[in-house]
Amino acid sequence: MEIKKEITIESVLAAFDAMLAKSAAEFDRKIALSREEAKQAQERNERDSKEWWERNERNSKKAQERFERIEDLHAQYVKDMQKSREDFDRRQAVLDEKFKYLGEQVTGISNSNGLFAEEYFLNSFEIDHLNFFGEKFDKVIRGKGYIIEDEYDFVLINGTVAAIVEVKYKARKEDIQQALKKVNTFRINFPEYQKHKIYLGIAALAFRKELARECNKEGIAVIKQKGDKLIIYDKNIKVF
Repeated sequence: MEIKKEITIESVLAAFDAMLAKSAAEFDRKIALSREEAKQAQERNERDSKEWWERNERNSKKAQERFERIEDLHAQYVKDMQKSREDFDRRQAVLDEKFKYLGEQVTGISNSNGLFAEEYFLNSFEIDHLNFFGEKFDKVIRGKGYIIEDEYDFVLINGTVAAIVEVKYKARKEDIQQALKKVNTFRINFPEYQKHKIYLGIAALAFRKELARECNKEGIAVIKQKGDKLIIYDKNIKVF
């Protein structure tokens, strides 16, 4: 037979107190747990933050060291480049002086060779200039033209003919065009000979065969030295 307890105000209050005590204990437990978790989370954050700052400081230090190293390398590079430039300038100055000296020597030799060739051929023509190019000439002139700037090594003249002779130590292909150009400049610079027939000749101490043939095609006489004699090839000479 079931015995029922009588419900009283005291029993209700006791049960309510017990329930409150249990809830308070559970609340305190959860609060304590939350505080512990919060404490652990804070410690983790502080630890992570400390590690981040230490890592950042290490990286910053390495970056600064690399930057300083780059600056040192750049400064050394600039220094080396400056030294190399100074060395190059010194060597270039020495080479310039050497080339200048060699150029003066070559120019001097070239001028001497040219003067020798001019004197040789001029003397040969002055000794006997009566029957060159099938003509008898009265005089030999030399000089420059100033109306149109040009230079004439020497020109054989008579009453109707002017024979312009270009003198070279060693004849070259471009000398042909240079000689042809002198036909017009001569007539302008020396109008007293405008109605003269003009012959052209190239005189050289060294004359290649193919160049001599080219002169013949253009109607220019080839004049060269053979032993002690002056040889003139004027078979195909042209009247300009």
